[in-house]
Amino acid sequence: MKDLLLFVMFSIGIIFLSLVSMKTSSRIMGIENRVSALEKPKLDTYEQALDYILQRESNNGKADNLDVPGPDGELGPWQVTPIWIDDIKRLTGEVVDPMNQVSTRRQVRIWLEHYAPRVGAESKEEMHELYRRGPTGYRRWKGE
Repeated sequence: MKDLLLFVMFSIGIIFLSLVSMKTSSRIMGIENRVSALEKPKLDTYEQALDYILQRESNNGKADNLDVPGPDGELGPWQVTPIWIDDIKRLTGEVVDPMNQVSTRRQVRIWLEHYAPRVGAESKEEMHELYRRGPTGYRRWKGE
């Protein structure tokens, strides 16, 4: 009888500890989930602008004949022009491969980060206009 009583008490203790542990774990996990949700970076304006530009310029790189120069020499998914390519080379010293979506995206971001603050382009739509028109054309478009 004494052994049975010890076994029952031991079992109740184990169950109690398991319940407390589960409650604590879920509380800790809840805090971790809230913290990680706060720490997850949101798409910044530049990333939103890059997505928007790629969509507008070439339907996310799915347009036809991206490897054939357009009327102004624009080429690739980002529709980069020879003038833009020269400007990136001046700013970064890098050579642009218009058909490489990944490296060109990085270079477009560098270009936007350089010019957007100088002309006051803040939204993705304004950054797209800046990208399309260049800094001088953008200022004219804004009426400055």
